[in-house]
Amino acid sequence: HYEHYKGVRYGRGKPHSKGYVRAQWSMFHLDKYTACEYIAFFDSDVVLFTFVTPHLLFSNARQPIVKGIRGNAMFHRAIAVLGWEFVAEFMQDFPLLLHRSTFTVARQKVVDAASDLTSDSSKVRCLRLGLCRSWALSDQASRSIKASVGAPESWRFDEAFLWLHLMLVQYGLRGFDDASILPCAQSILGHVAWHWQRHDYAWSILDPGCLPCT
Repeated sequence: HYEHYKGVRYGRGKPHSKGYVRAQWSMFHLDKYTACEYIAFFDSDVVLFTFVTPHLLFSNARQPIVKGIRGNAMFHRAIAVLGWEFVAEFMQDFPLLLHRSTFTVARQKVVDAASDLTSDSSKVRCLRLGLCRSWALSDQASRSIKASVGAPESWRFDEAFLWLHLMLVQYGLRGFDDASILPCAQSILGHVAWHWQRHDYAWSILDPGCLPCT
C-alpha cells in the first residue's frame, strides 16, 4: 500500500519522505529472508565501533540481550496508538537481536491493535493518553483506509501498518510533526518482545532516574 503512504520527516526541518515509512514496514519481514533462529539488524547509517561478538549479543543463559533506556521516549506515540504500555526506548542500541518468532508475533499484534477500532477500550486509549482531542482523529484515519483497503475485520499486517502510519500522520497534522510520530520498527519490535516474549530475552534497560547524583 505504498501509494497510500504519506511523506514524513525524521525531525523538524528535514524533508518529507515515504521512504522512511517503507523502511520501517520492511523490518517487520526480516524473518522471511533467513532461516536463522536469531536475527540481528541495524540501520544503514550505523557505525560499529567494536567487534560484534556472541558475548555482547547473548547473556550467560544464551538469551539475546535487548537494550533500552527509560526517560528517552523518542518513538512513544506509535506505542500509545497501538494501546501498549510504554516500557523503554528500544531504538537505542545496535544491532538489535531478536528471535525470528518475534517478527511473526509483532505482525499479528499490530493487526490485533488495529482491528480493535470498534471497541470502547480503543476510544478510551486514544483519549486517555492525550494524543488526540477526540476520537474523530482515529475515525478519520480509519475511514481513509477503509475507502482504500476495506474494513478492519479483513485487514492483514499491511493494512494494519498503514492504519498505524496514517493515525500518526493525523497527530502530526496537529502539531506533533517530529520523530515522535514515526512508526519505528525497532521500538515496536522491542515492545512486542517485552510484552509477549519477555522470558525469552535478557534485558538491559537503563533508567537515568535511578542513577546516583554526583
